[in-house]
Amino acid sequence: MAAVRAGAKARTVARGSSGGKPVPWERLTRWHPACHLVTGEHGPDRVERRKLLARLIVALRMKGDWAIRVARDRGRLLVQAAFEEENDALRLTEVLGAKPVRRYVGWASQQEFEFSPEVAERVRKALMLT
Repeated sequence: MAAVRAGAKARTVARGSSGGKPVPWERLTRWHPACHLVTGEHGPDRVERRKLLARLIVALRMKGDWAIRVARDRGRLLVQAAFEEENDALRLTEVLGAKPVRRYVGWASQQEFEFSPEVAERVRKALMLT
C-alpha cells in the first residue's frame, strides 16, 4: 500500500505533532488506533486519485495527523484517508459528499464516496479557488 510521507528529509516527529501534515499510514494507525476513515471508490482509469485527494486535504489545512493510501477491497479500487481529528474528516466529507458507512472494523467513524470523474473535476475546480 502506498502512503504519503511527512517530508523528504528525515526528522524526528513526536507523537501527534505533525501539525496537519501527512504522516505514514502505519504511524497514524499506531498513534491513533481508532481514527476516522474516509474511503473513495473509483474505476481503473488513469487519473491519480490519491494525489488529487492529498492536494485537497492540504488545501483544507487539517489540524491533526492524517494519512492517505490506495487499497483494494473485494475487487474495489479505493483511495483511503484517515484522520486523527473527527472535524478534519468531516470537513473532507462535506466537500466530497461522502456518506456514513459501517464497512470496516476498528474505526471511530467511516465515510464513503464514489470518486467519479465528476467528483474529481469538482475537486480540481475547488483547488483552483484556493
